[in-house]
Amino acid sequence: MLTPRGFDPARLGGSHRRRRGRARGALVAVLVLALLAGVGYAGWWAYDRWQDDPEAGQAGSTGPVAASSCSPSQGPVPSPSAGSATASVPVPARQITVNVFNATTKAGLAAAVSTQLEARGFRIGTVGNDPAGRPVKGTAQVRSGATGAAAARTLAAHVAGAQLASDKRPGATVDLVIGNAYSRLRPAAAAAAVLAPPSPSPSPSC
Repeated sequence: MLTPRGFDPARLGGSHRRRRGRARGALVAVLVLALLAGVGYAGWWAYDRWQDDPEAGQAGSTGPVAASSCSPSQGPVPSPSAGSATASVPVPARQITVNVFNATTKAGLAAAVSTQLEARGFRIGTVGNDPAGRPVKGTAQVRSGATGAAAARTLAAHVAGAQLASDKRPGATVDLVIGNAYSRLRPAAAAAAVLAPPSPSPSPSC
């Protein structure tokens, strides 16, 4: 076989390799474009479905809703202390008759305390030495029957450390028996604070 003049087989092989390289590059480009088109179509399809579902958009925009501790059917729950505030209303001092007795060796103590109690609005009954004739431990003792139990609590609020004692008397009068540890009456403002009903706790609003 005769080879034409100037013909170089190496150059022919190189030309074939270049054509094959260009073909492979074109194929790769087509595959990349097809992949990008598929990804774009998938994204468009997902976005279109998301737009058609309003609940999905609302759930993503509002976030989780905190649960309420109040039941719509029950309404606000009253505070336990709200009803108990009026359960024990103190008896006003002007409605209480107090017998003031001295169980100490300090002369004139019963008379002095009765004057102070009268200035605070109490009605004064008998003033003198303790007819029971027995020592009183602590500051004082407030004696009353069942009818005067509420009045005894009012009186005891004016004497810090006073102890309540019940007897079988029929009336509502109360006795203040002064003990050796007594020094003075509790300030009127402090006594009023002791007698004040507790403030109701705020209830949660729904």
